[in-house]
Amino acid sequence: LKDRIIFNPNYILDKEVCKYFNAADIVVLPYYNTEQTISGPLLVSFAFGKAIIISDVGGIKELVENGKNGLLIKSGDINALVNAINRLLRDNKLREKLEKNSILNKGESWDKVALQYKKVYELARNKNHRY
Repeated sequence: LKDRIIFNPNYILDKEVCKYFNAADIVVLPYYNTEQTISGPLLVSFAFGKAIIISDVGGIKELVENGKNGLLIKSGDINALVNAINRLLRDNKLREKLEKNSILNKGESWDKVALQYKKVYELARNKNHRY
């Protein structure tokens, strides 16, 4: 797979995001932070209609349904990550299903993010009124 994988753990400039996502067959986001509430690259992947493999940490499970619009893996489970990558590279029907549902989901994701931010702001405002 060496000739098929580009690994770039660095920050990608806004002007280059399109290039990477257009070239990608799948997007792999193996998070370790169990408090990960939301993922910008996940939402960008949805917007580009990409098949996604992502760790099931924090609030990610609220946006990704395993086998419907992405593949969820347990954080730190290297074997599950390898298996998911191989599965998507070999199973065109599954990859196409995830891509299709990713495209259908993109508006919904931003709505969910907005609602989460609204809840946080409301909680912060209510706490400030108590003091």
